[in-house]
Amino acid sequence: MEEKMRFAVLLCVDDSEYVKETYGGYFGVFLDLLAEEGELWDLYRVADGDFPTDRRLSLCDGFVVTDSCNDAHSDDDDLAFDGSVEGA
Repeated sequence: MEEKMRFAVLLCVDDSEYVKETYGGYFGVFLDLLAEEGELWDLYRVADGDFPTDRRLSLCDGFVVTDSCNDAHSDDDDLAFDGSVEGA
């Protein structure tokens, strides 16, 4: 039996209303673009603090890390990255 490849999307941004309505969210966009039959895909909403465990990471063959509107150098408190990474 052939082992299925597993991938994870690390979503670094909230879904826009347009993307929710059109694709069911950004995860749907990446599945439409990249997924092939028989693959397993997981979603982690890292923008909301949902990170994969080390065990889950070890099961993945590849990752998609999305773009983010946050900026490590921004003076705008709404966009600035606060420097914290859970589990680091």
